[in-house]
Amino acid sequence: MSKGKKYFDADIQLIDNKVSFVFETPKEENTVNSESLGKCPKCGGNVYEKETVYACEHYPKECSFRIKKVMGGREITREEVKKLLKDGKTDLISDFVSAKGRQFKAYLLLEDGSVKFEFENKNAKNRSYRRK
Repeated sequence: MSKGKKYFDADIQLIDNKVSFVFETPKEENTVNSESLGKCPKCGGNVYEKETVYACEHYPKECSFRIKKVMGGREITREEVKKLLKDGKTDLISDFVSAKGRQFKAYLLLEDGSVKFEFENKNAKNRSYRRK
């Protein structure tokens, strides 16, 4: 966990009796469909469908914005991504599945260039979760 309380993936390497982190850079994926889905909320570039993500045209070298194609056990559709990029929020999606196998409903929400779940009944838990 980083000082900012965020999890990250890295290998640990010992070089000259010093411990250092080695970060794997994301691989570039081929564009599956050349139709832009909307504008990147981080840099203003176009967002395209890739093999496993919807990503900014400048990803991963100049921009880190991406949306995983599978979130909460279901595939995120192109139409949902278009709405998310245009309005900052999807319609209510009812067929997500938690890690424990429970179904739940949530909106996808763009906040500070990241995609989060916003639950239908915020009073029950009063929180939203950021997707890694």
